[in-house]
Amino acid sequence: MSFGQCEKVYVSGRVIDSLNPQAFYNIMIVDRSSGRGVFGQPDGTFSVYVSSGDKLSISTKGYPIYEFIAKPDSNCQCKVLAYIEKLPQEIKEVVI
Repeated sequence: MSFGQCEKVYVSGRVIDSLNPQAFYNIMIVDRSSGRGVFGQPDGTFSVYVSSGDKLSISTKGYPIYEFIAKPDSNCQCKVLAYIEKLPQEIKEVVI
């Protein structure tokens, strides 16, 4: 089977904060090609069916958006391991 012959691709993966292991309660995986999205699990795992070549975004509050293309393997699957780091917080200057 050729990689381009996958009608649907099973995308599964996990989001990991590389500096601070924690639970994610607001992970959203959005298929930018179709406009549809699904929520991930608190442990950072997710799965969704998309079309081959679709652009996906992983979004969670306080983190940069992680984007990738669904490229199927020979089993019409795409596995993703997304390492992310929290955005730096800016704090107003305090004069004492």
